Amino acid sequence: FRHRLDGGGQQQQQAQQRKKQQLLSLAEVSSIAAQCGLPTVLPTLEREVRALLQFLHSIGAVLWFDEPVLRDLVILDAQWVIDGVSCVIRNFELDDHKMACDQICKRAHEAEWTALKRGARLHTVLLPVLWGPDGGRGECKGAFKTHQELLLRLLIR
Repeated sequence: FRHRLDGGGQQQQQAQQRKKQQLLSLAEVSSIAAQCGLPTVLPTLEREVRALLQFLHSIGAVLWFDEPVLRDLVILDAQWVIDGVSCVIRNFELDDHKMACDQICKRAHEAEWTALKRGARLHTVLLPVLWGPDGGRGECKGAFKTHQELLLRLLIR
């Protein structure tokens, strides 16, 4: 889907920028689809975009869930979701799974941190720390702060 925009210079630049994005809104996807030749008349465009997204999801090209809470977002980079979820679901005893935010969680929310580590019970008070500026590793450090609600919905799903 991301590679479909292979036309002139401006479309090429837009395609390159999208490769770096992890998420697109459903409206952005609809706009791109219309630019690429899908019918532009509603409700036909909406049906075509949904069918396209269902197909792309079925082959693993994107993550898209046709559910009220998640419908408006299309995830282009599944690894981004995996990285976000692995901030919460991981082996806390392994050194290479430790993150800078672990000590903050332990100091600020000791009981909740212990419940997560020992009983796999997540308290939402930990999420701003785990997915905040000190959460994540490498390139993902702090990358989840603005998408906490989405990641939580995906965890629940």
